Amino acid sequence: MTARKSIFVEAYTHDIADLAKPAASRIAQVVLSGWSKLIIPGQAKPDRPFSTAPASIELFDLKSDPLEKTNIAAERPDEVKRLQAIYDAAYKAN
Repeated sequence: MTARKSIFVEAYTHDIADLAKPAASRIAQVVLSGWSKLIIPGQAKPDRPFSTAPASIELFDLKSDPLEKTNIAAERPDEVKRLQAIYDAAYKAN
């Protein structure tokens, strides 16, 4: 068995707006690589009052901040670009 280098997650609204265009219902995209977690806002806003969605790109260092309290995206733009490239490459390949 080969260990994963990255983990990908997508969050969608409860009711899909258009099955032919799932991105229209996507709340967020997430990529985890090493101790870094990048959250990219989607097009949609949550359709449940208890749900939240990121307003902008968020980056967390899970080793030093496991509760994701400090968004370090502005401080580490190279890491944001690296994780976005990993995400883009994985989804273009499929």
